Formats: sequence, structure tokens, C-alpha cells
Amino acid sequence: MYWNLLSAFVGGIIWGSFLEVIVSRLQFVSHKGLRLNLRGYSFCSHCRHRLYAQDLIPLISFLLLRGKCRYCQQPIGWRVLLIELFSGLVFVLSFWQFGFSKAFIFACFFTSFLLVVAFYDLRKMVIPDGFILIIFGLWLVKYIFKIPPLANISIWQSLLGGVLVFILFWSLYLFSQGKWFGLGDAKLGGVLGLFWGWRLSLIFIWLAFVFGGIVAVFLLLLKVKERQSLVPFAPFLIFSFFVLYFFPQARGFLLNFL
Repeated sequence: MYWNLLSAFVGGIIWGSFLEVIVSRLQFVSHKGLRLNLRGYSFCSHCRHRLYAQDLIPLISFLLLRGKCRYCQQPIGWRVLLIELFSGLVFVLSFWQFGFSKAFIFACFFTSFLLVVAFYDLRKMVIPDGFILIIFGLWLVKYIFKIPPLANISIWQSLLGGVLVFILFWSLYLFSQGKWFGLGDAKLGGVLGLFWGWRLSLIFIWLAFVFGGIVAVFLLLLKVKERQSLVPFAPFLIFSFFVLYFFPQARGFLLNFL
């Protein structure tokens, strides 16, 4: 069992390295949509020097180089380390929860895509509609083929959950004139709410606000952000989703309060 979990983690961090390439090379043009160019070699974003195999070993290269480019000594950025680490963790959680099954394969693919959404929002402060459509398509696949975890809800309860989350964030978007939340947050929250129905969607929203509040307080205390600073909310929505997705005990415990 431990060997399988270790294998899942190693496979996850290798896959996470590829996800970082996607995040860094994915471009969003408002009138053309998403564009992804995977051609060419990897290179440093500062000095543009080509990166070789020894520079691209997941996790290990970052740690050995102490988070700096081998050629110009500029910081690589913690995003590279975090996306590899989180990818490894979601692979481990997927195997731990579902074993080697269709649910495991779906979870690895789905959660990997959500990591791309989260880190793209961190990088660009935007959630393109293309992301929302892909998540909606994945929800349809999950619902039609009954892929675990299942919330045991009807299609109408699922739609109610999505609409509930969307209306809440859309209202906050309108009330704040886009200063608190973006319209992309409302769309992302709405499509993720489809997975849970209205009761678990309320918990999903609450968890996202709790995680967002805790991180915001730390950022203010560390003076990384100011009160007027914008903080992308997609990572908190997705982290909240992961908690419900991978920990059925948490779902059952929190439902007792509704």
C-alpha cells in the first residue's frame, strides 16, 4: 500500500511539472479564447536561457538550486514547487480514496485540471470561460457514468446547488462592482456547486470563505498584501472542493450542522 502511494506521489509530481508548463504557456485572448503553445524547449522566464534535464527534475531541481535559476540566479518562483507538490498530493489522495479504478483516473485528470485553473488565476487574475466549459463537461461525464464520489442527489438538486452558488457570488460581484469577486469566481463556484447539490454547496461556500479569510489574515500580518490588494479567489474555491471531494468523513460531519 505504501509503495503504491509513493508511486502515486512520484507520478503526481512528474505530472505536476507538465501542469506548470501548461500554466506558464497558456494564453488567454479575450476575442480568441485560450491558446496553448507547447512547442519549443523550456526556458528561464528571466534570462530566457534554455533549461536542460538537470534543471527540470520535479521538486529535486528546485530544492538543489534553492529556488533560483542555475544561469542567472533569479528566483524561479514558489509556484513551480507548489504545483508539483499539490499535484503529487492529489494523486496520493485519489489513490488512497479510490484505489486503481475509473474513479482514480477521473480524479487525477479532474483535480489536475482544477490545479491548472487555480494556478492560472494566481498568475493572471482571470478565469476564462473555456475553463468553466471544460469543468461543466467533466461534471456531465461524472454524473452520466456515476463516477465516485457520489453525492446521492437528483439532477434537480445538482442544478439547484450550482445556481445557488452562482447567484451568491454574482450578487457579491454586482454589489461590490467587481472589487470583492470577479464574474469568473461566480461561474467557477456555480459549476463546482453542480457536484454537490444545495446542502453541500452551502458547506462548499463556507469552507472557501474560511480558507480565504485565514490566508488573507496571514498575508496582511506578513505585509505581503494590503487591505486594498486583490487576492484571487479561485484557489480557495478549489481547495474547498478538494476537501469535500477527498474526505467523505468531513462531508458527513459538516452536514450535521445543516
